[in-house]
Amino acid sequence: MSKITMDALALDALACLASRRSATGLSAPRSASEAALQERFEGLILSGDVDAAFSLVRGLLAEGQSYHAIVDTLFADAARRLGAAWEQDAFSFVAMGRGVATLLQTNAALRDVQQVVKPGSGAQALFASLPDQKHTLGIICAAQAFRRQGCRVDLLLGAAGEDIVLDLRLGRVALLGLTAGREDRLGAIATLAARVKESANPPAIILGGAAAAKVADGDCAGLVDCVAHDLETALAFAQRVGVRLSQ
Repeated sequence: MSKITMDALALDALACLASRRSATGLSAPRSASEAALQERFEGLILSGDVDAAFSLVRGLLAEGQSYHAIVDTLFADAARRLGAAWEQDAFSFVAMGRGVATLLQTNAALRDVQQVVKPGSGAQALFASLPDQKHTLGIICAAQAFRRQGCRVDLLLGAAGEDIVLDLRLGRVALLGLTAGREDRLGAIATLAARVKESANPPAIILGGAAAAKVADGDCAGLVDCVAHDLETALAFAQRVGVRLSQ
């Protein structure tokens, strides 16, 4: 398998959202107020303000706009412009990573409110981050890498530990992917891993991120099945525990 790059995976994730706009065939010009709303939304996304972006979207829902209309316009256009800016090196990698993560986190929160994605979806793997984890681009890209290999993946961003455990109980996945950054509360990750391993037929746990080795050797000793320093290691381990991937 060729070397997987973060850039390519992030652009893949954006393309999935951007394609919603083209699939609908919506090409009518925007009014001034709609253009201003789009600019405000994209400003919040680039600044990494998930709460404000989600509040803006919730306001649109309260006004009667549908989930699909919002995703097909506001989110899809933001994804398309982020993707174009990424390819043109218009922003730094850090700024673009923050924008991609914020856009996908806001979209995930919107799906949860609208109950568009339900537990027990037949996914083979679940990738998740906890509420206080700010750097989620890595786990977003990991989920995208697995999807590229034909794996059905659920992605929960900013999810409470109990919600992750419930999703695992209903979904019966073979693999749980977590991330540990240097600024994260590492004890919370260890607590979640322990709860998962106490459940019936627990999934294998794979841990990535800058602090993964520290967590696995500390509070998570014996709880994490694989510390993955790159995506190739993660994919190879997944195959060993029975996750079906395309060749």
